[in-house]
Amino acid sequence: MSQDYMTNREVADALNVSERTARRIIRESIPHLRVGQQQFRVARSDFDEYIRRCTTRTDEDQREPKQP
Repeated sequence: MSQDYMTNREVADALNVSERTARRIIRESIPHLRVGQQQFRVARSDFDEYIRRCTTRTDEDQREPKQP
């Protein structure tokens, strides 16, 4: 089974940050493969999981449950 990988630049573009910031995020928060001194590859599934972890809940999700 082939897995889809993202480059530093693709991660930076997806997060709308610089490549330098993307490299820091990758090193600190996302499982990755190192393919060069400052070049990483991130599995798209790991990137999607990172986005899910970082996504804030909507106001509706944060409301207290209604009492019966």
